[in-house]
Amino acid sequence: MTKAKWWDVTWNYVSGCHPISDGCKNCYAQRMSKRLVGRFGYPKDDPFRPGITHDTAEMKPFLWTKPRRIFVCSMGDLFHDAVSYETLKCIFNIMRMNLRHRFIILTKRPKRMREVIPYLLNDLRTFTGQEYFTNIDLGVTVENNNEMWRIAELFHTPAAIRFACFEPLLEFIDTSFFEGLDGRSYWPFAGLWGIKDPAAEDGLVSDEFVKLDWVIAGPETGSGKRPYDLEWSKRI
Repeated sequence: MTKAKWWDVTWNYVSGCHPISDGCKNCYAQRMSKRLVGRFGYPKDDPFRPGITHDTAEMKPFLWTKPRRIFVCSMGDLFHDAVSYETLKCIFNIMRMNLRHRFIILTKRPKRMREVIPYLLNDLRTFTGQEYFTNIDLGVTVENNNEMWRIAELFHTPAAIRFACFEPLLEFIDTSFFEGLDGRSYWPFAGLWGIKDPAAEDGLVSDEFVKLDWVIAGPETGSGKRPYDLEWSKRI
């Protein structure tokens, strides 16, 4: 099976992370950091230390004159606690100034993303008074049913585009919440997680309020990859 590439280039102004769930077991970024140890800003003592900044990469988006899909922080998690708010502000300001590009951010830490995005929007608000960053896609990784809560956090986060990455997909995912109800998307745990559309009299969430704009689904790759069934992706 050939995997489609959903980005044109990567931008790693920050790197590093630490494992927090099953999907981290065979982390490709951690393996890659070991290959780069002592080079390109990856420290000899701990090349995958969270919150490492790579100052030489700061201006890259300005140098890419042709519009590109840019995967941000592919070598770590941008919303790790070790990444300071000031660093996040710098990164989002750079993205805001490069509207010709489409920036794609993927995280396993949506709670912090949900918390800081409103502050970033406020601090970097332009004269247009936009409710979200128009050229930034925000996404979460969901490798199994235990991590479905991340999508709920994503739905609470102001975003132009929301997506989920079911990769590495480690088991069959219960997607019943995506099944239509009177032609509408429905989240059966809306009350539990507080996801409600204020305009909906019945208290259900509407298509305009809660949706995924795109999805990535696929197997684990590399050494030690775990079992995968193509039907899991087809279901999603």
